Parts: sequence; C-alpha cells; structure tokens
Amino acid sequence: MATRSEMYEWVRAGHRERAVEIGLDLKRLNRPGSPLFSAVDNAVPVVLLIGATLFAGLYGGIAWALCASVLGGVLLALGANAYVLSRLRARAIQMAFGGPDSWQVLWDAGVLSLRLPGRPETEVESPKVDWRKFAFRHLRRER
Repeated sequence: MATRSEMYEWVRAGHRERAVEIGLDLKRLNRPGSPLFSAVDNAVPVVLLIGATLFAGLYGGIAWALCASVLGGVLLALGANAYVLSRLRARAIQMAFGGPDSWQVLWDAGVLSLRLPGRPETEVESPKVDWRKFAFRHLRRER
C-alpha cells in the first residue's frame, strides 16, 4: 500500500498534468477561522472606497464625493469580490501543494474536492470521502 506522501504526490502530479481537477469552496475559505482567511484582503477595497470618497469630498466638494462613492460602490460590487477570491484561490492552491500536511489541513476543513476532468460523477468532497481512496483508484502510479 502506498504512503500518504506518495498518494499526495500522485494528486500533485495529476494536477500538474491536468489529469485531476481540484475544487475549492472559496466561500468557506473566506470566513474568519479559515486557515486562509485574510481580513486585510477583504478590507482593502472598502478602505479604498472610503478614502476615495473622503478625498473627493475634501478637494472637490459634495458632488464629487457622491460621484466617487457611487462609482466606488459599483466597482466594489463588480470587481472587489473577484479580486479577493482570486487572491484567496492562489493562497489555497499554494497551501494545498505545500506538502501532505497542508493538504490534509485543507481536506479536513472541508474546502477541497477532487474529480477527473469531464467526469463529474468521480467527484469526491472533503471531508466526506478520504482523498487517498480517490488517489489510489484514479491516480495510482506504478513503480
């Protein structure tokens, strides 16, 4: 039987070769208590909106402050979430492939899933199913 480290390497190689897809529950990851939650990432867009509104109000008057706040609100609604989630996704992938222990932490947190590309019936979600069973069944590398 393969070790956990070997099976982790199978998943890692499968991801690199696009033989397996890694799913992430970004909503769960973007909550306080998550191993990857960043209050700074979530606060920066709002702080920038407030700062731009204050700057526009001080140097341009109330009309410019109103314009800045409306434009900032639209940008916040349309783009800030995508910005925060893209940074979160990058951190999650980096942590997941930081080693077997990091992978296990994310799996135990219930934020990962594995599936074969184009085969949704193969999807296994954490922590319901042991990822090692998926790796052994679908990604096993013979020596």
